[in-house]
Order: sequence, then C-alpha cells, then structure tokens
Amino acid sequence: MPIVYFLDTPDIVLKVDGTVDAVATFTAPNSDTSGWYTNGEPKGRFAHGYGDGVGAAISQALADYITPRINDDQTEGARIEVYRLAQAKGKSDVRLRLSAMGTDSWWFAVDNIAFYDVAPSVPTAPVFNPITRSGNSITIAWTGTGTLEETTALGGTWSTSPSQNNPQTVTVTTTGNKFYRLKQ
Repeated sequence: MPIVYFLDTPDIVLKVDGTVDAVATFTAPNSDTSGWYTNGEPKGRFAHGYGDGVGAAISQALADYITPRINDDQTEGARIEVYRLAQAKGKSDVRLRLSAMGTDSWWFAVDNIAFYDVAPSVPTAPVFNPITRSGNSITIAWTGTGTLEETTALGGTWSTSPSQNNPQTVTVTTTGNKFYRLKQ
C-alpha cells in the first residue's frame, strides 16, 4: 500500500481540471528515471517510466500519494516528514519498501523509523461571535483554534492581526477596506 511517491514536478501529469492523472504519470515513458531489464524485458526509462517500479497496481487511486519535489534543490526536500499509516494500525507485522528510481541527482535518508498508534488530532472548528463596531474600531471574536490574519487587498500579503488575546478576540482600528481570515 502506498505512502508517498516523490516525483519531479514536471514529471507529474495533470488532468484538464488541474488534478493529478496518476495513470498517465506512472505509465508515460520518462527519461528522468532509471532503466533496467527484467528477464530481457525493458523497464523504467526504457519502457513505461516510473510505473515499472511501483509495487501497487497502477490506478487513479494513486493520485493522492503523488507529491511534487523540486529536482536538484539542496534544501526543499530536507525535512522531517510524518505519515499516518492507517492500515498498519494494530498490526504486529508491518513492512516498508523504499525505492529510488531517479537518475541519482537526488538524495534521501531514512533514520529513526518508529510506529506509534496515536489518534489523529481533530481541530476545533472556529465559531465567530458577532463582529461589533465602535467608530473606526471593530472587534472580532471567536472560539476554537486559529490566528486572525489581515490584508488591505485580496491577493495581497496577509499578516497576523495585532493584539490577539485569549479567548480569541481582536480589536483593530482601521480606515478604508481591510480583509480578514482565520488561519488554522
């Protein structure tokens, strides 16, 4: 069962609606992957690209596991990543298969693999209280999680609104247009 497939961004085939086309991504010939022969049959870049090295059956269901990476970037992929393996929950025998099919221009390391049976956190959906106005001041209050952000133009740069208190209340003085959002 797949966990994640890291692929160079240009190697990911998208549908017209912008979603990942997993079948096309894994079955299209691709010179950016390694090539090999199995019993005289060409594989990888010599045949069908990435799909020849994928252990799961190639289907559109794999689209959710395809994750873009920037080729030859020294820092973009250097991070700790955590994945929930829901189908491994409570199992005494879990095996991982790691493979690299690229042209050796990337690196990866695996260290400190651990399995934990931890329930996923469920964020509290915010509930807004009525927004009140007094002159040029407005008070925005909510219960739940989140940080209030503001901008003067949609599509502009968002910044954290000042004076956020607990419970979550922000009072701001403003003139002109200002837009607010709650970042989870």
